[in-house]
Amino acid sequence: MLAQNKIETFQNENDVIVRVNELKSKGIQENKVTVITDKKPESSILADRLSVNYKEAKGSFGDKVSALFSGDDPEEKALEDLNLNQKETDRYVDELKSGKILLFVHPSAQQKLQADTSATNSDTLRAEENHVTPGNKTAQTGNTAFADLNKNKIGQPNTSQTEQMELHEEVVDVDTNSVKSGEVNIDKRTVTDQEEFDVPVTKQEVNIERRPVNKVSEKGKTAGAYTEKDEIHVPVFEEKVDVDKKDVIKEEIVVNKKDVTENVHVRENVRREEAEIKDSTKKNNGLK
Repeated sequence: MLAQNKIETFQNENDVIVRVNELKSKGIQENKVTVITDKKPESSILADRLSVNYKEAKGSFGDKVSALFSGDDPEEKALEDLNLNQKETDRYVDELKSGKILLFVHPSAQQKLQADTSATNSDTLRAEENHVTPGNKTAQTGNTAFADLNKNKIGQPNTSQTEQMELHEEVVDVDTNSVKSGEVNIDKRTVTDQEEFDVPVTKQEVNIERRPVNKVSEKGKTAGAYTEKDEIHVPVFEEKVDVDKKDVIKEEIVVNKKDVTENVHVRENVRREEAEIKDSTKKNNGLK
């Protein structure tokens, strides 16, 4: 029921959708309807399918900052444009915090609703005074032709009745997230190998040759004979292998990684609703 302050409360989005469709059937455009929630759910049928004005008390970062500096609750901040008194504001803040959804119709559209409601009530009142139903506006007058015509229509259903059914369908929502599939570890260790090779070296060898000489010494040249100080010193050399080692960089390992995109086949079962229409009127009318 519509409250005096023109704000309606609902338990869930389905009830709000039904109400919005009802307003649309009365000529109210969707952009004249404002829906206020404490926080919009991640999957909102209402926001996705309808073009109403959607407001979240805790939705935007700007609302949070504004409420922080003003000292007001974000729910109270969302209601400040509706010209409510403090008692009404406190009431609807509690409604929002409890998870309920508020629906507000623009004042210009409210006038149209009130005019339609007043016209309907007037028709109902006149119909009751004339002892006829609101759907049959013919008063009981002296015209018997109209009276007989209406007499035959007593008990007939309202031909302008409209019913509505919603068909739902599941839609696959695919997303990706990064998970660790493995890692590459590169370590190094020291391995000792033994190398064998031949190195040519040079050395000196002493060859002593003794040759017989039968010759008479000349006079005056025998001063150094028969002494023990006559010696010959011949140094002998040879090459030795000097083994040394030096460090040489023989190879380097560079590790890079890159993103590779590939297609992953996904198969998922989804449900959808279909309408089964059984029209008995065709059978009664002899239609196939």
